[in-house]
Amino acid sequence: MKRMPKHIFRKADQELRISGDKGTMPETQVRKADYILIALLAVLSVCLLIIPSVTSVKPDSPALLIQVNGKEYGEYPLAADREIKINDTNTCQISDGNVTMTYADCPDQICVHERAIDENGGNIVCLPNKVVLSIVNQKEAEGGGLDGVSR
Repeated sequence: MKRMPKHIFRKADQELRISGDKGTMPETQVRKADYILIALLAVLSVCLLIIPSVTSVKPDSPALLIQVNGKEYGEYPLAADREIKINDTNTCQISDGNVTMTYADCPDQICVHERAIDENGGNIVCLPNKVVLSIVNQKEAEGGGLDGVSR
């Protein structure tokens, strides 16, 4: 391998000295404006963390959705206690946020013996009468919220 002549390196070194660049970065000083910028960025990041939790949408109150033969029969909030007659074939009751089927004129009475459903979800189905009781958020029942794939 051929060696480079030393005079080439000397010439490059002299050019660096003339231009004033010693190959190192100049020293930097932190100014008052830098501290202000850092403080503003910190305040902005804290605001971006707090704003979503303050402005978040509160969940809607749960409701009982009754469907008969695949069509919506009615929607009732779980907060109010009531008894609902469904087409003279079934009766359900909302009590303390729990929903039970209290009467059905079907022969097997499976829906009547189902455990109560509440705001945590669930379904009660009476197959002979084609009645479905399910818990939804009122926003979901109105068409908002999650779609059928996301649920």
